[in-house]
Amino acid sequence: MSRLWDIRKKNATIIMNLKEMCPDGKIPAGTLIAGREGITDQLKQFLLMKELDENNEKWKGPRKYTMD
Repeated sequence: MSRLWDIRKKNATIIMNLKEMCPDGKIPAGTLIAGREGITDQLKQFLLMKELDENNEKWKGPRKYTMD
């Protein structure tokens, strides 16, 4: 348990950035146990998904889907 607190204290800014990207404000389960590498991997994964979804977020037109 003390290891988790040490990881949290040493990586507070990275953890805060990760929390801001998560929709529920919580970091994914098991991230702290993996240490700094796990935290940075999760952050990279969120940034990659954000980059891939950038075109979808720009489009504001009407949806053309039908249920025929």
